[in-house]
Amino acid sequence: MKLQILLATLLVTAAACQDSPTKPEASPATGIEARLKFIEAQTPSESSVVRLLGQVEVPSNAQWILGPSVDARLVGWSVTTGSRVAVGDTLATLVSPELGDLASVANELSRVVREREKNVGRLKESVDAGFKSSASLHEAELSLSESKAQLQRVQRQLGVRNANIRRGQKSEWEWVSPVDGVVSAIECAPGGLYSGESRCITIVANDAARLRVDVSESLVAQLGDRVPAAAWTPDGAESSTHLEFERRSSGFHPKSRTQAYYFNGAAMTVGASGTVELTLPVAPGTVAVPRMAVVEVQGVPTVFVERADELPKAVPVKVVGRRGEDKLITGIQAGDRVVSRGAFALKSVLAFE
Repeated sequence: MKLQILLATLLVTAAACQDSPTKPEASPATGIEARLKFIEAQTPSESSVVRLLGQVEVPSNAQWILGPSVDARLVGWSVTTGSRVAVGDTLATLVSPELGDLASVANELSRVVREREKNVGRLKESVDAGFKSSASLHEAELSLSESKAQLQRVQRQLGVRNANIRRGQKSEWEWVSPVDGVVSAIECAPGGLYSGESRCITIVANDAARLRVDVSESLVAQLGDRVPAAAWTPDGAESSTHLEFERRSSGFHPKSRTQAYYFNGAAMTVGASGTVELTLPVAPGTVAVPRMAVVEVQGVPTVFVERADELPKAVPVKVVGRRGEDKLITGIQAGDRVVSRGAFALKSVLAFE
């Protein structure tokens, strides 16, 4: 009886297995279509933007690196980096024994000249009255001429050494600017002894600072004769400044094959570096697609273009710029519908196949 029950159970099980349909193997493409979102590639109405590195520099003939015209101890600076100065504005206060000695000699000689001028005047009156001989007058006039010559020599010497330096309070002197411009660097610390050979302060001519951007040969070809706009963000800054195009160098660098573009603007610190966004004209055939629509397939930028009754087709493209959240590409036409959501899933399907 037990044997009959066991045989019946096996027969029922076998029949059930034969009636069960075979499940198809899962395909990577199964269900992907439902998760895809498409958008039409658009002809961009604005220019593209590329990010490059830039540095602020100034022509050598538009900057002055100065030290005090006499040996002097620097008491303190009256300006800071970025200060605008005019001719005669005080740069720093100094203490200079050399200037003090010359000034004292000049003052003493001036006193001597005044006394001898008075003496010559009195002798002339005495000679006219017959009380003195003309010889004594001649001797006094020679002494006066000698004193005047000595005073002139000291004043010339004082003038040379005193170039751009004037008398300050008490025993201090004021070092003044010989040019109009902007202070771009201060190198000498208060308390030190400096001279005309010292590189204490750098003054740049007003509006002489320029932003230099090295632009690749391909971008130069894209620009042609058109003038690019530039937005400058110095390292560490949170906001950008719009600059105006000034000029570009006459040729390409022989090694880097770049051409220097120069821009001018306000409040640029010489030597500062940062990021420059150049606005370039859109090349013919360029379209705009969402940035998530472009994926790398075997190292090549690719978009997926919609096809009827088939999975979207992978089309290699070239990224030529950006505009907000869109990428600017060539390789497809305006109006082509591309995958804007699900491109990474399609990339996985390609890898599976």
